[in-house]
Amino acid sequence: MKFLHWLDKKLSLNMCLVAFLHNGMKFLHWLDKKLSTAENFMLAILLTAMVSLAFLLVVLRNIFHTGIYGADEFLRHLVLLVAFFGAAQAASLQKHINIDIFSKLLKDFYKNIAAIIINAFSLVITFFLALAAWEFVMIEREIGGIAIFGIRTWMYQIIIPLGFLLIGYRFLLHFLDALIKAVRRKCS
Repeated sequence: MKFLHWLDKKLSLNMCLVAFLHNGMKFLHWLDKKLSTAENFMLAILLTAMVSLAFLLVVLRNIFHTGIYGADEFLRHLVLLVAFFGAAQAASLQKHINIDIFSKLLKDFYKNIAAIIINAFSLVITFFLALAAWEFVMIEREIGGIAIFGIRTWMYQIIIPLGFLLIGYRFLLHFLDALIKAVRRKCS
């Protein structure tokens, strides 16, 4: 209960700060829409390429008893790209996997508080995952990795830290939205 009273006092922010956050959020939401459009475009291209390449490989193997060198490995990397772009879209739309046991029991104000805590926690976790992924990619870069179609392996894997950062950006956006909503409710 003390925590809730402390948080209640902290949410009584200056209205100028709320206005500043609101204007900043307009830009962040605009950027999010642009990123989402680019992600959807990339997902469409990647999925088309994956299905087309997989179909071509099946035809080549079953009819002509041949294949394309490195195509299977390339398909695995395309799956990685699709997974991260899809996860970023899911986080953007708040359609990612979550445990939603208590939200139906909470009042609106406490739902906002829960959203603030959950999104902050998710943001921190994705940040640390991005750091770990960056270290992994840099180690792969030093090792050299096997080149596929003339592209080094680490270049395909760069989507891992970037994907986590993109997902983290979405959690940041949801965190700030919930925080502003809580502040507005408190100030009104």
